[in-house]
Parts: sequence; C-alpha cells; structure tokens
Amino acid sequence: ERTFWMKNTWVPLDIIFIREDGVIHNIRYDAEPNSLERISSEGDVKYVLEIGAGEAKRQGISIGDRIIFD
Repeated sequence: ERTFWMKNTWVPLDIIFIREDGVIHNIRYDAEPNSLERISSEGDVKYVLEIGAGEAKRQGISIGDRIIFD
C-alpha cells in the first residue's frame, strides 16, 4: 500500500495507483495542493502516476483500466 500527501506541491493533481499487473486500482481525483491529508492507494500497488488535476476524467482514465508500459 502506498500513501502520499501534497505538502509543497503547488498544483492540484490526479493520483493514479497502479497494481503490478498494470491495472489501475484506485484514482484520487483533484488532490488539494499543500494538504497534509494522507492519500492512500487503499490496496497493494506497485506504481503511482501523478497527472494534472482533471486530466484523468478528460482522458477517460478509470479504475480497472490497464496501463501498458513500453
């Protein structure tokens, strides 16, 4: 399980938690800048992808989608 916070991060982010098999396990949309709130993957993940807030919804990225690494 992975946890993050947004301390010293000045822009809102979407945080995508990805299992070892490449499947998206959880997404935290629009994480608040400079927040000390702990953001949890809520399960076993190997990778985390941070993208600009709102981008996950704009790109249609959802829990259960698979990430392909090249």
